[in-house]
Amino acid sequence: MQAKVPILPLVVAGTRGAMPKDSLLFGRAVAEVRALEPIETADLTMADVPALRDRVRTLISEERDRLRRELPHTGST
Repeated sequence: MQAKVPILPLVVAGTRGAMPKDSLLFGRAVAEVRALEPIETADLTMADVPALRDRVRTLISEERDRLRRELPHTGST
């Protein structure tokens, strides 16, 4: 917020199978990363942070759900 630079939300889906739980070995996975539209912060203050956080979380969550449906291995994170 202090830097007044835009936030660039990134959405990642399809990585769950890349590293199985309790393993240190990476496996193969079909994953995709999407960059969403930047969100301007130049006119925001620290009082706006909670609403901004919620907005960004919602945008990422909704896009991640869309992305998961498009990937060959549905349900992957």
